[in-house]
Amino acid sequence: TFAQGFLQSLCAIVDHLANSNQTMQSHLYPAENSVAEDMRRYIDQNYTQRFTLDELADRFHINRFYAAHLFSDAFNCSPMQYRTRRRIGEAQSLLTSSDFSITYIGSMVGYDDPNRFSQAFSKLVGMPPSKYRDLSVCSKLT
Repeated sequence: TFAQGFLQSLCAIVDHLANSNQTMQSHLYPAENSVAEDMRRYIDQNYTQRFTLDELADRFHINRFYAAHLFSDAFNCSPMQYRTRRRIGEAQSLLTSSDFSITYIGSMVGYDDPNRFSQAFSKLVGMPPSKYRDLSVCSKLT
């Protein structure tokens, strides 16, 4: 069950990335493409940090609404949704590859509140981090 769910998640991510790449190439002008990609790169490098959409837009010297629109056109999600997905993706890797506590993993990926981490994880993955880890451990044993 875990392996099937993991495979479905992986396929969805690959499909999303393929569609995002096509959208980015066909709908954005080169300068807009560059700004959206720069925002994505910034989020990838700083996903553990706290920042708002306003702060992200200020960093790139653009209006917050334009930043959200530009990013959404390029990647089919808002910058803050992307950051959440990035955080949860990293947490999934840590849950399956380490023995760190769930609270510690949550803090490593940018969540100060363990309950908030668990809620975000459950919403995105469809199960709490503890169950995700248990299923991944069980699948390694079989």
